[in-house]
Amino acid sequence: MQFVKYIGPSHVRQITAQEWRQAGLTGDTVIWGNFNGWAVDAEQFTEEQIRRAIDPDPNFVIVGTDEGDEPKPVLNDRATPTTAAAGEFNLLEDSDLDRALSTTTEDGQVDDREDKTPSTTTGGR
Repeated sequence: MQFVKYIGPSHVRQITAQEWRQAGLTGDTVIWGNFNGWAVDAEQFTEEQIRRAIDPDPNFVIVGTDEGDEPKPVLNDRATPTTAAAGEFNLLEDSDLDRALSTTTEDGQVDDREDKTPSTTTGGR
């Protein structure tokens, strides 16, 4: 199996249907990002698309893989949302967030203690 892999500097790369038309080609929008390992199955492209748009662009390479070694989503990229299952993350419940932002103690009393967190602000020049 072959893939068109994006190796450029951007977190997300796309070729829109309009961009295909501007190049005199037809095609749907294609997106490369962390959700697909910056690789799209080469079978999604026509030979003409590869010849005229993919091959001349140094930010794309066509790679072959061994069976079972397909590109995988990259889950640590913070620039774009991932499609990973929620169970893979340590998610806060609404009640955890409310408790963290609350000015009451766990027993419902108002917490009027001063914030003792050291300041990171520096004065002067």
